[in-house]
Amino acid sequence: MASDSALFVGWKLPVVGREADALELFGSFVGFLTKQETAGAIDSFEPCLLSPHGGDLDGFILVRGERTRLSALRHSEEFEELVSRCLMSVDGFGVIDAYIGDSVGRQLQRYAKNIRR
Repeated sequence: MASDSALFVGWKLPVVGREADALELFGSFVGFLTKQETAGAIDSFEPCLLSPHGGDLDGFILVRGERTRLSALRHSEEFEELVSRCLMSVDGFGVIDAYIGDSVGRQLQRYAKNIRR
């Protein structure tokens, strides 16, 4: 079954003076997600680095999986520790629930139903 839920982990640039920490944290985050994928806690993940474009987003990781497993992952001690460390070294770091696959259509149907009210 295709994933219909995701976590969008996004960031701007590293905090000035903490570039080395930010690079190490990126590796730690990818290592953590690789471990989670191998264990079956997530379906997959894809890191993306953006080319310069004048906007606020410089990169993101899309973590795909089943909603309840992603929620458990997001609230795990190890994930929250990584997020806390990232907040100290990366500007604009954040984690957002995302809709992908079939859930996009369900969200649009919900939206369409509510704009007709």
